[in-house]
Amino acid sequence: MTVAIESFPPYEYMKDGVASGANVEIIREACRRMDVIPHFMQFPWRRALLELREGGVDVVSSGFRTMQREVYALYPKHPLAREEVVVVTGDANPHSLGSLNGLRGLRVGVVRQHSYGEEFDSMRGLDKDYSMDVVSQLRKLARGRTDVALVNREVFEFQTRHHGIGGLRVVRSLGRTELFAMFSRAGGNRVRSLCERFDQVLGDMWADGTVTAIHKRHGLENGR
Repeated sequence: MTVAIESFPPYEYMKDGVASGANVEIIREACRRMDVIPHFMQFPWRRALLELREGGVDVVSSGFRTMQREVYALYPKHPLAREEVVVVTGDANPHSLGSLNGLRGLRVGVVRQHSYGEEFDSMRGLDKDYSMDVVSQLRKLARGRTDVALVNREVFEFQTRHHGIGGLRVVRSLGRTELFAMFSRAGGNRVRSLCERFDQVLGDMWADGTVTAIHKRHGLENGR
């Protein structure tokens, strides 16, 4: 089973050439129980979605469930985790935010083809600045090239600490949304069967505490 990941620590990333992170560990354990060997490959997020759409990979870890993605992706019923999306601003040029409408008139940093929840994704007329990954996105914000950025809280904390990006702070939480392993519709019945088996095993892993234990090892608070 081929699995595409992006650099999205602590959920998924490559460390010394080996796929690591909470979602990777969950997928590995699910595959062990399924008697399937996972092969992980890292791509930029945009490329990962293209590979999924065209059947170049069986699975992408991990993303929100959206109507646009359901055209080419199959979703298990059970998620890998729950992501908290936050709005971040710079200390040198802080912006308060009472609601998402406060983003209008600001330059908003996002990662290309990331989803940030239905409310934000459906907003029109925003001045968006697109980055290929979260580190580039946060560096732009720290340098004042954007006013705010939307990002996963745990990824924000990990990347700012790991890369020494200072002077940023969270000003608003947009709540938690479930993250799923996404299976390629282009893979036909073989991948559909993998998705169904994966979902059954993942449900067992939630029930027996395996997923929660993995989250705790990686410092995630993703209660359901």
